[in-house]
Amino acid sequence: MSVELDSKDFNESWDFLKTSNIAQVSISSRTLILLKSLISKFDISRFETLLLNIGVNLQNAFIIYQDSYNDIILDDFKKEDNEYRNLLNIIEEYFFNSSNELNSISFNFNKKNFPISPFKNQTVLTDIMNGITKHLDINVENFHSRKKQILEDTIQIKKGKGDEFIRIRLVQELFKFFKTEKPQFSDYYILQFIGCFLHVCQIPYNSTITEIQIDSIEEEINSIDVNLMRLYIDRPKSIFTK
Repeated sequence: MSVELDSKDFNESWDFLKTSNIAQVSISSRTLILLKSLISKFDISRFETLLLNIGVNLQNAFIIYQDSYNDIILDDFKKEDNEYRNLLNIIEEYFFNSSNELNSISFNFNKKNFPISPFKNQTVLTDIMNGITKHLDINVENFHSRKKQILEDTIQIKKGKGDEFIRIRLVQELFKFFKTEKPQFSDYYILQFIGCFLHVCQIPYNSTITEIQIDSIEEEINSIDVNLMRLYIDRPKSIFTK
């Protein structure tokens, strides 16, 4: 069965689920029935459209993040992060330590037969540094705030933690959503729902679970380990490179 993806109810909280521009995705009739049954059980039918959209996007995002963050390209991202940090340290020294004047800049190419000599002329050095800082939109006035922004933008999910990222974000965002929209719901009740919601979407709420078989929504709700679910709120695992 195909479900039309409708993002009009999505705010920025759900951006982490938007992994493609696909207008329709397939979802099994069984999954759709279970989702609607779960929503009915918790008497939250006014959120049905949003939750169905979250569910179908969640399945797609989980698979994509699980595959992407096991890729070797993450090693390149980590190297990139370190080199940006080094570059920003150089710029900081250049901006703020007048007693330690920039002396030279060198470039290297793969082919060693290309003649290279360090740039030492102050006018050339200034032009090179101005080009770099202009590209980064960084100057003496905004250096510290811009440095923080650049380094935050380079934060990456650890290799092999893509699926955990989706799991943690989903639990945290749904928890915040229901605390706002259904303040009468207890934390226990909300976490029961989220755990069951994950399983209906065929995503284990615990990474040690290898098979999900739902015989009834009632039984599945009662089987959720709420204490474990609470860890996603109180003490989520470290999944970022820094």
